[in-house]
Amino acid sequence: MKGLNVTDKAAALANLNKQAHVVNAFIARMAGIDAQIAAEAARRADIAAEEAHIKAEDAFRAVQEAKQRLSELVDSGVSNS
Repeated sequence: MKGLNVTDKAAALANLNKQAHVVNAFIARMAGIDAQIAAEAARRADIAAEEAHIKAEDAFRAVQEAKQRLSELVDSGVSNS
C-alpha cells in the first residue's frame, strides 16, 4: 500500500473489512451448523442410553423371573422327594 494515496488506502481497507465480515459470517454459520450437529448427536446418544436402560431393566426382570421359576421347581422337587 506504499504507493497508494489516502483514498485508495481507505478503499482497500474498506474492501478488506468487507471481506473480513464475509469470512466472519461464514465462520459463524459453520459454528452454528457444528452446534446443531453436536446437539443432534447428543440427542441420539440420549435416546440410545434410554433404550439400553430399558433393555437392561428387561433383562434384569427376565433373570428375576427365571430365578423364581427355578426356585419353584426346586421347591416342588424337594417336596416331591
